[in-house]
Amino acid sequence: MSDKKRILIMFGGTSPEHEVSRNSASCVAQNIDRERFDVDLIGITKDGRWFLTNAEPHEMADGSWSEREDNIPAVISPDRSVHGYVTGAPGSAEGKQVYVDCVFHVFHGECGEDGTIQGLMKLADIPFVGPDMTASACCMDKTVTKMIVDRTGIRQAKYFYTTRFEFARHPEEDIKEIEEMFNGEYPLFIKPACTGSSVGITKAKNRKELFEGLKKALSYALTMKKEGYVPAVVVMGDLENEGAIEKQINWDTLPENVKAVKEYVPELSMMFVYAHPEKLDLVKSKLNPSHFK
Repeated sequence: MSDKKRILIMFGGTSPEHEVSRNSASCVAQNIDRERFDVDLIGITKDGRWFLTNAEPHEMADGSWSEREDNIPAVISPDRSVHGYVTGAPGSAEGKQVYVDCVFHVFHGECGEDGTIQGLMKLADIPFVGPDMTASACCMDKTVTKMIVDRTGIRQAKYFYTTRFEFARHPEEDIKEIEEMFNGEYPLFIKPACTGSSVGITKAKNRKELFEGLKKALSYALTMKKEGYVPAVVVMGDLENEGAIEKQINWDTLPENVKAVKEYVPELSMMFVYAHPEKLDLVKSKLNPSHFK
């Protein structure tokens, strides 16, 4: 029996950032010290199926891991007596329980980076890397994020917030209000509230591109699977410390799809919001532009 700790790397998932997760997890799997740790891999497909896999890092990165014939269905058990995962198809009498010392989850976006996986680990009493359930949920729910940041007194860039429902009812009014808020100046940046990384981001240099960017961002919001939530997007303006973010980032270490936003960074600071209907009025009250002078 090995004296090494068993680490479970989890990756993939059902969010639009599935590919980003695969690339990140591939780097972890390639660089983790296997002299110190026994490493298992559980990948989640885009349609939500969980598999224990023996995939190589390059198979994780290119997505071919999910086609391996030796993949085995496996899920984390919330039963604390297991303290790990259970293999075998649902309802199958075959399978085994595997004890895990720590879960290294490498998810991006909803259903992974938003406290859901962290909550499962809490139930199972399995240690895991990264922030806990509360911190993850607060950072993914940008309504809560905004309120926390506002409470701390941190300066924030001016922005405009809308929902798919409001934009559908009066798009021209939204466009007009945005242009008035930013004194008719372009470029502006549009980002869907329900995604991370560079997914769905648009740089609008004029009114037409702003309109198309809002439609694009809201198309992501239409697919968001958070019941009872109102998806939203935020349009951001320039910060006074233009270029500061770019100077703080080593772009050579980032994946290509993240490097794609480099040209926007000197003008970009991101804050994205989605709100529960019960919170929407409270959120709107916080969005008065004068509040951010």
